[in-house]
Amino acid sequence: MGQLLELFAAPATLLDNIQTSEAPHRISQALASSLHARDQINHACGILMHSDALTKEMARAELMRRARHQGITLEQISAELIAGIPASSD
Repeated sequence: MGQLLELFAAPATLLDNIQTSEAPHRISQALASSLHARDQINHACGILMHSDALTKEMARAELMRRARHQGITLEQISAELIAGIPASSD
């Protein structure tokens, strides 16, 4: 039984080390992606605040409403607004 456990221990230890060394990179990528999405959403809010004279809360609510209406994410609707793609305001 001890030899069998040793056979599984070596690959498990190797896998653990690989996952541990990759974790900071994955976290770093996820953080960068989240920060980019946040910046896009804030930029889109700023566009709505300026063009429609909305408060920040009203602009964010409008973005969320548009995203729900079109069945896309807040990040996607923000990117469209920033790119100048007309988003329906239904």
